[in-house]
Amino acid sequence: FPQALSTLSRSFHWEKVDVSYTGLTTIGVVMLLRMLPKLHTLRIDGLKDVADAAIMAIPSCCPSLRHLYASGCRSVTDEGIKVLCIHARELLTLHVAYELVDLKFFTGHQLTDVSLEFILTKARRLQDVNIANQLGLTLSSKAVRKWFSKRLNYSLQKLDLLGCKELQLTHLDYVFSHCRS
Repeated sequence: FPQALSTLSRSFHWEKVDVSYTGLTTIGVVMLLRMLPKLHTLRIDGLKDVADAAIMAIPSCCPSLRHLYASGCRSVTDEGIKVLCIHARELLTLHVAYELVDLKFFTGHQLTDVSLEFILTKARRLQDVNIANQLGLTLSSKAVRKWFSKRLNYSLQKLDLLGCKELQLTHLDYVFSHCRS
């Protein structure tokens, strides 16, 4: 696989790659990123064994990455999202949701308000964020509430919190009272 990918990456200047629901692991994704520095869109949905190291490699390997679809990557934690949001300056789309089927037999990590804080305050170009079914999200952290009250990221157009069961009505009420549209 690595030799074939290396040969192909020299032949083409790939901007989009979809390896969703394949057998790639963290090492495979990092190798892919290193070979395709001009990548703009990466789809790694359903790669259950992909961990933070792959997510953290994105800014240095693919500085122009604009769209990351990593839903169902159960080993990605707040730390990986934090590094990505601080350093991936071109990122417009971030999908790190879980499917309901993932939750039925869940054995991975859940993102928390720490991830949401970095998504909202550090990744200022993000327009589309899907963090659905992340059971660790509450919207109760001071930084998240501050963002909603001051709207520090003006480019965000969509924030999908579907199935985040720990959200409380008082926190949602606060968020909605500060939404402009």
